[in-house]
Amino acid sequence: MKTGTGSRATLRPQIEPSPARRHSRILVTALTGLLLAAGSLGIPHYAVAAPAPSVSTLYAVGYSLERNRHEVVAVPAAGGAPATSALGTPTPRAVTAIGDTLYIADGPAGERNAGTVVAVPADGSTESVTIIRDLDFPTGITAVGNTLYIADLQLGSIVSAPADGSSSPTTVVGGLNGPGAITSAGSTLYYASDNSASIYSVPIDGSSNPRTIVFDGRDEITGLTVIGNTLYYSVEGDHLGSVFSVPIDGSSAPVVTARNISGIRGLTSAGNTLYITTLRDIYSLPTDSETTTLPAPLFSYNGNAGYLLAITAITQTTPPPAPCTGSVCITPGMFGSS
Repeated sequence: MKTGTGSRATLRPQIEPSPARRHSRILVTALTGLLLAAGSLGIPHYAVAAPAPSVSTLYAVGYSLERNRHEVVAVPAAGGAPATSALGTPTPRAVTAIGDTLYIADGPAGERNAGTVVAVPADGSTESVTIIRDLDFPTGITAVGNTLYIADLQLGSIVSAPADGSSSPTTVVGGLNGPGAITSAGSTLYYASDNSASIYSVPIDGSSNPRTIVFDGRDEITGLTVIGNTLYYSVEGDHLGSVFSVPIDGSSAPVVTARNISGIRGLTSAGNTLYITTLRDIYSLPTDSETTTLPAPLFSYNGNAGYLLAITAITQTTPPPAPCTGSVCITPGMFGSS
């Protein structure tokens, strides 16, 4: 026997896999065998589809001096060439969307029972159709499900009507002080008062009185949108064009999201991004951005070629790819980890 400082072999104990791990490996082996057999027999196998991506398009209502018409300007939210289509309404004020249809509140100031809501395909493939009549001065519009909610400045009320125009509007809440811009989140409406420069919330069924969310008193509130539990609103006036954010329950004071926006007209949102329209331009601003300065515009009416009035967004989900058939399709993570 030799002794010394040389290396020595170490015997490692044999560790048996747990019953659960043995069962998982047996299941994976069996499923793999079945899939291979199915492929050889031409039996279709459907792979697990990845989440479908979504694509947002912005739709702004404006007036083209060059084309001498009111029109809808469609702008891809990710950037790209805009498209325009004629809009046969004389005085568009606000716009919202349900599916791939735009609903536009239209009405001349000071004329009783001259206000309307028209429906038009977002792609401009057909002319607009009037679905609601006899409003006074509709200045804001939003949708919850297949119901439209319209703020009528002159009547001092918010009315609701089915989007298919199958029945006349009914009053949700009246006696309001100049309701203007309006948006919705869940079963709650949020509207701005043009007279008091404040924002209020009210249930969509009008079951309780309006509740003050923001009291400003100085600026004109031109647009509202909700992302998650945060209400964003655009103002024009003493703040020289700004966007503020505030919790939807009004539990804390507003904070500035963007500032020094000349001619701000309104805003909308898609995902976690705000889209702001001014008299000439459309801008995007992620809500997690640390800057209050806007980037280059997504769209511009160059010079005096036109002006914008209102904006909304439509987000569509891209259909998933066709399922894999006639062969074996094994996607990563299909069987979990072993």
